Amino acid sequence: MHTMKQDVKHKTQNSSITLVSWTSSFTSSKDENPKNKPITYYGAIKDRFELDYYGHFKFVMFKCDWFAEEDKYGLTSVYFNKKSLPK
Repeated sequence: MHTMKQDVKHKTQNSSITLVSWTSSFTSSKDENPKNKPITYYGAIKDRFELDYYGHFKFVMFKCDWFAEEDKYGLTSVYFNKKSLPK
């Protein structure tokens, strides 16, 4: 995987990332019955960090910008010129 900075040097892009997360959502502050549903996030990798614990195990973390929006019909659009925050 590349970062956005690395992609500038190439003809093809490889810095995109997709994440599906099960999220609880409420209809209002008084709602006592949250709905759990999968939410898909679309983004681009800005930076990548690897933590190595003395060769025993490694963790890779990503710093990303998120770009997806869901319209009123439930369709997802990705606008790379407009950042959005994960909900």
